[in-house]
Amino acid sequence: MTNTKENQPQKFAYLENDICNLTNMVQILNDMLEDNIKDYETGSVCGPVLTVRLGSGEMRKLSFAWNDVTHRAEELQDRFYKILG
Repeated sequence: MTNTKENQPQKFAYLENDICNLTNMVQILNDMLEDNIKDYETGSVCGPVLTVRLGSGEMRKLSFAWNDVTHRAEELQDRFYKILG
């Protein structure tokens, strides 16, 4: 297969599943952070001083999601640069 613009999308097509999985995990992590990180004084989602209120179960889930997203992003980046050579 020659390296032309026409076949470039095919070269990266096998990454689609990894990209979709990463996108889904990012959304899960985003939802968890929005649900659990609030302004210390007002309770709103954003503010100058934030507080995190998590039970042990929520902390385990957040830690899992955070580590999973980090791992998936690093793995995807490595695979992408390996393709580029």
